[in-house]
Amino acid sequence: MPFLKKIFFFPPQEVIKDFERNISDLVSIFIENEQGLMAQCRDLENHHHEKLLEIAINTLEKIMKSEFDEEMPDDVRMLFVDKDTIVNAVNASHDIHLLKIDNREDEIITKANSWASTLIEKVHKNEITRNRDRVKEINQFIDHLHNELEAMDILEA
Repeated sequence: MPFLKKIFFFPPQEVIKDFERNISDLVSIFIENEQGLMAQCRDLENHHHEKLLEIAINTLEKIMKSEFDEEMPDDVRMLFVDKDTIVNAVNASHDIHLLKIDNREDEIITKANSWASTLIEKVHKNEITRNRDRVKEINQFIDHLHNELEAMDILEA
């Protein structure tokens, strides 16, 4: 049913409930899609971790055999002391990346839910304000009619 038709044929509370339901559905779909994308990010990070670990171990083996010809900064070379050191460094990097992905996912979900709550709260506040303004308008009209009626009584007397 078109939106304008709903406004004219249904009370505003029904329209607001439909709006809340639609926003809630949209946010749920958004969060579901976002979680799917973050799962893909985790998969990509896991793949990156596997490749990086493989490269690091191969580089360590080349360094141990003195077959590594490229220049390397001293702080990086210090990581290639033994297999445990390099594996721990790569794993720590992997854990930090996964933590950043998880934190970003939580932040996006929190902001999406907060946005929906704020929007719905604003709609309710606007509806209360609109209702109060309408009541004021009706009261002013009643006062105007009372004044007109009193003026007619004075004229007739």
